[in-house]
Amino acid sequence: MHLSALLVALTCVSTASAHVALWDKGMFGLNYPYQSDDPSNNNYNNNEPVIPLKQVDARSTAGWFGHGLLSFPPKSGDFMVLPSGGTYNGEVSCNRGQTTLGDPNDKTAKYQYACRPDGGQYSGVGALHVMNAYNGTVDNKWFGGSALAIAYTSDVNSIKPNDLTVISVKQNSVWERQISYQIPAGLPPCPAGGCLCTWNWIHQGGHGEGYPNEIYNVMYRCQVTGNTNSANVVQKGAIPNKCDGNPSACVKGPKVPMYLWQADGNNLPDLDTPPNYKDNWGYADGAQNDVFKPAATPASSTPPKATATALPSGWKALGCMTDSTTTRALPGVSSSDANNNTIQGCVASCASKGYLFAGVEYGQECWCSNTATLTAAASTECNMVCPGDIWSNCGAGGRINVFASSNAPTSGEPTTVPASSLPSGWSDLGCIVDDQSNRALNGGSSTSSNNTVQSCIAKCSAQGFAYAGVEYGQECWCGSTARLTAASSGCNVACSGDPSYVCGGSNRLNVYSSKSSTSSISASASRSTVASTSTISSKVSTSTSSSKAATSSSSSKAVVTSSSSSKAAVSSSSSKAVVSSSSKAVVLSSSSKPATSTSTSKVVSTTPLAAPTSAKTSTTTTKVTSTTSIKPSTTTTSTTTIKTSTSTSAAPAATTSLPAGWVSRGCYVDSSSARVLTGSMDSKTDMTYAQCIAICTKKNMPYAGLEYGKQCLCGTSMVSPTSATGCTTPCAGDASAMCGGFNRITILQQTSTVKSRREWNGERGQPPY
Repeated sequence: MHLSALLVALTCVSTASAHVALWDKGMFGLNYPYQSDDPSNNNYNNNEPVIPLKQVDARSTAGWFGHGLLSFPPKSGDFMVLPSGGTYNGEVSCNRGQTTLGDPNDKTAKYQYACRPDGGQYSGVGALHVMNAYNGTVDNKWFGGSALAIAYTSDVNSIKPNDLTVISVKQNSVWERQISYQIPAGLPPCPAGGCLCTWNWIHQGGHGEGYPNEIYNVMYRCQVTGNTNSANVVQKGAIPNKCDGNPSACVKGPKVPMYLWQADGNNLPDLDTPPNYKDNWGYADGAQNDVFKPAATPASSTPPKATATALPSGWKALGCMTDSTTTRALPGVSSSDANNNTIQGCVASCASKGYLFAGVEYGQECWCSNTATLTAAASTECNMVCPGDIWSNCGAGGRINVFASSNAPTSGEPTTVPASSLPSGWSDLGCIVDDQSNRALNGGSSTSSNNTVQSCIAKCSAQGFAYAGVEYGQECWCGSTARLTAASSGCNVACSGDPSYVCGGSNRLNVYSSKSSTSSISASASRSTVASTSTISSKVSTSTSSSKAATSSSSSKAVVTSSSSSKAAVSSSSSKAVVSSSSKAVVLSSSSKPATSTSTSKVVSTTPLAAPTSAKTSTTTTKVTSTTSIKPSTTTTSTTTIKTSTSTSAAPAATTSLPAGWVSRGCYVDSSSARVLTGSMDSKTDMTYAQCIAICTKKNMPYAGLEYGKQCLCGTSMVSPTSATGCTTPCAGDASAMCGGFNRITILQQTSTVKSRREWNGERGQPPY
């Protein structure tokens, strides 16, 4: 083969991977594939050292360290010369032939830029990764910087990647062919066989190259000349860290070069965003004059392992959990820091604000909460690197690493205080709706970061109040009277002073009463879990009252107003009440003194707007007159109203608060990206069921949906409905009714569009009721 043909063939081969390297006579692989001292073969067109070390190639340490060319040493006596206290001048190019180390017979001028500017085989943005075009301009944001590093050994067989220490950085590289590096003064001279040095570059990706995750690493035999100092020692470097916008967080002192994306031998994890030899990774531009100070944590010669993240005292990791916008693992508050988010910082922040759970997600997000809904996911699915701590993972998309305080409820949710832990004489009335315009308890409130159920009861009892309620974790409410509407959910915020137990929620109270104040409230009516038929009986002494009774269900609501300061005629501890559809209830109290007082109670049964069952309902009004002996010539009258839901599983439930021809379908998951009802949205500050139904009726749509208290959506059908709990936000215009919630919608339907069970025969799924 003629020489010209050989050169053409070599040229064609080299075009596939035309990138750059720092060329020097002390380079390993300078004459590849021949040895440098081969007298008969000179590969002046060599471009092997410029081939990027790509993640996709998955090279072992022997294949990438020194570009895998350590068996091709420089010619004996050839060294890269580094003038201590001076400047090293070298050449960066896509090919040996474009440098002064190319063919000595080639007298053409060398190019200004690292790669040929004429659109030829070794030119193009893909080679440099920084050029706008070959017109003398450059886009500085693509500069990742490059670095020279040194190890004071000449034994190429024993050197490890972390044995090298960076001594000089050129931040605005690579660009032009000629490049210079400032060398620290006072470097010690090398041993007799010279030192070993490397050139390191990590391009920034996304600017014309085919594969972004790649590094460059070339090795040289080197000598230190000039202003040397044998008394100094270049210390082993530490592994750098990303410290964008926070210089105090950067690793100080000597640092090693950065290696990643290879099969093994890396000292950094595989990052999505390439690291820089710049200030945001702790590398100053120019000579690294801090290389003589010992590093706080020198890098080991073996690849480092991630260490456990330091957590505040009492905190522990719970693992990787699933998360979604509809069902948050930690339904609290969140913040985002794309540059500095860490596990330690997130947990410390949540702990300082009094939260019991902390979580890191999608790399940059930090979540804090007092409750948790935890569904475990594989640990490998939480695989996004924390931007402020590259050795730790901060969740992923839809995955969150969760951490918990020792005070956090083990189930993820706080529980109600057991009856045995309540002060003597007090009982639990359950979770109650609190309307800010018409408070459930009328005696005012206080707030404490140490609020507990017991401390609140003690506070209210000391002031002579018969009712105590805890709300939103920190609030304590007292009352001599109570307006009680039972809530099926929403009491889910941990007590600030005892996070194992729940202290109400948003617009929700956990209410407690002294036994003397509960005479007009049956236990079944005040709780959200009530038997379908309750029995109440009492000793009878003087007067009676009879009525037809209503059945009660688990979704009962109770409204109680009391102005009596006397002991009640009927209490949960001393009486029983019989309530059934065919019996008369007689409620009396024992009398020990001649004077009496008379109290009149009205019991009203209604149906809640929950998901309807196939139940028939009844509404019954019961007047109960009780006679109580207090003391001579003293009488007191109290009036109590109890709303009790009634339903069985036999027929569709009706509702007295909906316009004729409409029924409730219950609570469903909803989101802005996946609407259950796809019609337009209306919003009113006084929204009610009736108003939303009127809006949808005008649009000729048979479905009405209420969300977040004041939003009304309409539709002709329900799209992929998923039933749920969480419709706990009171309607803006009717606090006694629930109008959906966050990503929850209460659905109402026109009865003329409801299929009968017969119409559903043969169709997939179940009928709506």
